[in-house]
Amino acid sequence: MTIDSNPILQAALEYQRKGFSVIPVHTKSKKPCFTWKGFQKKSATEEQIKKWWGKRPKANIGIVTGEVSGIVVVDIDKEEIPDWLPETLCSKTSKGWHYYYKYDPTRPIHNNVQVLGENIDIRGEGGYVVAPPSTHESGEKYEWRNEFNILELAEFPYEIFSQTEEQKKSEKNDDGSKAKKVNREGSRNNATTKFIGSILKKIDQSLWDTVGWEEVKRWNNEKNSPPLDEDELRTIWNSIKKKEINSQKDRKSGPAEELIELVINQGAVFFHTPLKEPFVRIIVNDHLENFWCKSEFFKHWLGGQFWDETNTSLSSDHLNKALGVFNAKALFSGKEHQLNNRVSEQENIIWYDLVNEKWQAVKITKSGWKIENEVPVLFERQKHQKPHFLPQRNGDVKKFLDFINIKNKKHQLLILVWLISCFVPNFPHPILIIKGQKGAAKSGLTKLLREVIDPSVMDKISFPKNAREFPQLIGHHWLLPFDNIRKLTHEQSDMLCKAVTGDSVSVRELFTNDEDVIRKYQRCFILNGINLVADQSDLLDRSIIIELSKIENPKPEREIFSNFEKILPDILGGIFDILVKTLEIYPDIKINQNLPRMADFTIWGCAISRAVGYSETEFLDAYFENINQANDSVLEESVTAQLILEFLDENNPWTGTMTDLLRDLKCLAEKKDVPKIEQPKRANKLSREINIIKPNLEAEGVRIHKKFGKEKLWHFEKLEIIDDIETIVDNQSPTRKVVDDSVDNDDENAIFKPEDNIPEFWSS
Repeated sequence: MTIDSNPILQAALEYQRKGFSVIPVHTKSKKPCFTWKGFQKKSATEEQIKKWWGKRPKANIGIVTGEVSGIVVVDIDKEEIPDWLPETLCSKTSKGWHYYYKYDPTRPIHNNVQVLGENIDIRGEGGYVVAPPSTHESGEKYEWRNEFNILELAEFPYEIFSQTEEQKKSEKNDDGSKAKKVNREGSRNNATTKFIGSILKKIDQSLWDTVGWEEVKRWNNEKNSPPLDEDELRTIWNSIKKKEINSQKDRKSGPAEELIELVINQGAVFFHTPLKEPFVRIIVNDHLENFWCKSEFFKHWLGGQFWDETNTSLSSDHLNKALGVFNAKALFSGKEHQLNNRVSEQENIIWYDLVNEKWQAVKITKSGWKIENEVPVLFERQKHQKPHFLPQRNGDVKKFLDFINIKNKKHQLLILVWLISCFVPNFPHPILIIKGQKGAAKSGLTKLLREVIDPSVMDKISFPKNAREFPQLIGHHWLLPFDNIRKLTHEQSDMLCKAVTGDSVSVRELFTNDEDVIRKYQRCFILNGINLVADQSDLLDRSIIIELSKIENPKPEREIFSNFEKILPDILGGIFDILVKTLEIYPDIKINQNLPRMADFTIWGCAISRAVGYSETEFLDAYFENINQANDSVLEESVTAQLILEFLDENNPWTGTMTDLLRDLKCLAEKKDVPKIEQPKRANKLSREINIIKPNLEAEGVRIHKKFGKEKLWHFEKLEIIDDIETIVDNQSPTRKVVDDSVDNDDENAIFKPEDNIPEFWSS
């Protein structure tokens, strides 16, 4: 529900237009939500009323009585309506009725309690009443008994005060001096109520039913003429005592309780994530926002709200007390919602958060896309995120290619497919590795991709120093661009593989807290560097590698980005247009066999390439070629791999210990004039390195086996590789096959598997 559609706000605005002075009041206590004395003389403006209910959408409506609104109200707290009351505008309350009458400023009327009889009060100058469609804390609604029309207000029956006027005259002696006051019929209830209230405030609550009650009975006999009977006196006593108990509870409530009531009355909704993180959904400037209950922003927001309400600051103790209640409500009373960063999917609908002040998001289905103002509970925001441009209809994503240093048509296709795929969540996305010599605009391409996918004030990120920092870092970004990386360690490579796949990580929330916090993220990554930053096969299997050449006459970066920002809404709109087509095409993509490791990306890539205007064959050709080139890049940059391949050219097959292999490879390295610093040095280190590059060697036809016995023997055998065609997606795409002379080569579908056809040497 938006602010403008709030029925309580609409009613409050209607009352204001009719000339009533309107104020918001708490649902539970019926008290005004702020100091309201000023609005007993003037009415609030429409803008002020919208601001009030913008902060407190569930607040009830109070109408100030007296001259400012031109009304006086008879408040009846019982079902029976006195027959002497003239018919007029009337509303049903939780206990009885409100009768609205015209107010005559020449005959002012102030608030009077039970002056017209038991449970019948008057609300005039200095008073207010709760008006429809407000809701009582019991759940009952205030409703108009007849049609709301202030033109039909009846005149207030001033004659009912005649007895009161006579009483005032009788309270003076013949000489004009004040006579001993006696409460006669018509004023006894009002006077008794005031006296009981004063007694209850003067004495301790433990003495109310003994000393207090006896004092009230004595006073009744002396001051009331005739005295009220004891049953009626007891009814008034119990009623005022109950109100005083509630009043004392209110007085005992401190700033923390006031803050809790304030936030709840403003319509805050508390919920938690599947990882049991407490969140709150609040109205800020006419729209809904989601905030982590433990965030500094929420704490500052609470402090600001409390200041606006009370003109006093909030201590950290009171703030923490209120936060404890909010956390508990979120965790144990609130619903569970999965929150996402920038991109989300819900019920086959893709949502993209624009991160603007209105908390708008783009809703994408196979039927179309549109910008939504009312977004489900889907996103959380981070401080570094920048708002995105509003996308334009009928855009063109291919305009992105005009700003990048890629001439290879296959790489252009891969960049477009990868870029668009980053707007689709819930599947592993390949890591985009950008390599090239100095001056090739690697950082520039990284920044441009960042601006399209996940704009941020942090256009590049440093790799965390340890594994503990990594989950928090990736939790704050959808796209993580790591700039100018020299070489990844094994630990860093492993962290990236898990973040691509979406594995869970357990970390402690605080050093003083032994409780584990489970983090699970699936993110998009960019790595750039002069050389190939990754050499682990499991990471390369999850990567796309783009190599850039040096730019001879580069343009100033400021000029490039200035022009890019002008075209960015067009590019963004083009991406959403492509996604609409992709969602329609995706179910028709059929995969038969031999998918690479990033199978989901392959399927989405086929759908995206068709939506952009390419064929599945063109995408698969580009992607599989890139996979093969990644393997070649690893082998080219590994001295050990080059030595093994060349060694096997003369010694195929070869069997021996790792010490034997180290000796032979060092001899070959000396002949090839390989610098000693690059040569393998120890057998155990050589063994570890071979295990790392084993998948890359196998892709080149090198079969590697180990056998444990008296000695640990290694067997290397290099087989022939041929290029062939494998049917993958109703089309042909190139793959590589290993031809083993030990098997029947007439079988064209025989694909090398390391565990197949173990040589006789390994037979027991």
